[in-house]
Amino acid sequence: MLSVVPTDDGKQFNLSDEGSYREGLVHISQQGITVHSARSLASNDTPTLNSPSSTRSSTSAKRANSNEDVRFELSRNDFELMEIIGKGSCGYVKKARHKRTNELMALKVINVFEEEKRKQMMQEVIMMCDAHHDCLIQFHGAFYNEGTISVALEYMTAGSVADVLKLSGSMPEEILAIMAEQILDGMAFMHSKKQVHRDFKPCNLLMDHSGRVKITDFGVSAELDSSLVKCTTFVGTFLYMSPERFGSEPYSFPSDIWSFGLTMIECATAEYPYQQNGGGKTYWELMDAIVKNDAPQLPSGSAFSSAFRDLTEACLQKDPKLRPTATKLLTHEFIKNTCDGWTRCDRS
Repeated sequence: MLSVVPTDDGKQFNLSDEGSYREGLVHISQQGITVHSARSLASNDTPTLNSPSSTRSSTSAKRANSNEDVRFELSRNDFELMEIIGKGSCGYVKKARHKRTNELMALKVINVFEEEKRKQMMQEVIMMCDAHHDCLIQFHGAFYNEGTISVALEYMTAGSVADVLKLSGSMPEEILAIMAEQILDGMAFMHSKKQVHRDFKPCNLLMDHSGRVKITDFGVSAELDSSLVKCTTFVGTFLYMSPERFGSEPYSFPSDIWSFGLTMIECATAEYPYQQNGGGKTYWELMDAIVKNDAPQLPSGSAFSSAFRDLTEACLQKDPKLRPTATKLLTHEFIKNTCDGWTRCDRS
């Protein structure tokens, strides 16, 4: 039986006596997660967690299309918990070993009673159910346990790009080109699905020790209506927001391209671009700099190639209509000339 549980802010959600909850398309229990299609929720025979017809046994089950339900069977008992590898405003991330497969995973854990964080995670889960691409972090499932939701994600051994920058400093262009190709590959896939990430930044790009880079953290991503293809809400980390996002006009895929351009400059210089350009320290000073000042550029007189300069300048056009698409950037000479022979991410 579902009961209505009040949260600290007075709002409510549905939590069952046996320890599961349902919100929108998502139903999470101690045994796993089901993400329903809108079509099945509208029918009278919506599959449940106990419905054999909706069950996928693999923790990496894929959705054939958005009209199918998908289920991931997963529980706390499936894991050997290890150390905490990250903390943030949304909770913490713990390294864990999946007992049956011996695979290392990252468990992202949040408090179910915190509405904003819970809804953000639900958005991320729904997005990841359709995010089947080698350059996007893999989703293995989720489960409820003692007032928390745990989301099992692919574990990347080197941490985030932000972590790597702190340890190693700036990156050479050969590495940047390989990184850029993978990031743009994942971005192009998301945009082909009419999804805007809205929070591209170094800490949302994960790496392993073989040089693979993957996009993560889809909690503020938006799926756009094909007839509108615009966003209107103010979400994400403002440090990497494009100028048009601070206004009242809708925005779209070019906002991700701007964030990618800033990230590339930061990786090349080990410094946030608006710190280099005197962008100010407060929110209002920085917003003013992003909206009114010229776009950041690589430091003048530095030894960066003309191809890399051209790539970053193309991404950081103040007018979003002038920014190239992710697909177009994959053909840019900086990537083509440097990545010749490198195995690209699978775009299928």
